[in-house]
Amino acid sequence: MDLEDTSFPHQEEFYRDSMFFVTSSAVASIFRLDSYIKKIEKNNFEEINFKFVLNQFQNIVQQGGALSRYFWPVRSKDKPRVIALRASFGMTPQSPLYDRELRNSIEHFDERLDEYLKDGIYGHIIPQYVGFSSRGEPEIPTHIFRAYYLDTGEFVLLNRRYKIEPIAEELIRVNDLLAKD
Repeated sequence: MDLEDTSFPHQEEFYRDSMFFVTSSAVASIFRLDSYIKKIEKNNFEEINFKFVLNQFQNIVQQGGALSRYFWPVRSKDKPRVIALRASFGMTPQSPLYDRELRNSIEHFDERLDEYLKDGIYGHIIPQYVGFSSRGEPEIPTHIFRAYYLDTGEFVLLNRRYKIEPIAEELIRVNDLLAKD
């Protein structure tokens, strides 16, 4: 990465180290999940710690949200640094990390959890689930705290779905770029 054309060339290593911490954590979760997903696909459910699996998926989403802040910060005063970072890593609005919902769901998780629980929840309450998604609308309301759907490749957090593969691929891509230098 080259930030020479910005006013931050001496700070380049701080950004790189900070981003590498984020991507390394996500990539570690991605690799941890590989063997678990293979066991799940073979219906080897008795060997699966589902809480561990869901924690790894949640870490991928969290780190995706954290990395997005480097490329799309809230404050515009960071513009020179942001322009250089986006160019250096080939970041565009087509990146799965650009999704503001991804970032907000993590940054404001406590507020979203408050909102999710404020009126009380009734019906089917599913704290954690790994399996296939249901089709159609259930007759009884269903509230899913965390889930991973094998058939769609989606992680669910507070009923919000995230396609994991594009997020994971982008995190791996940026991690690989950071590891090269």
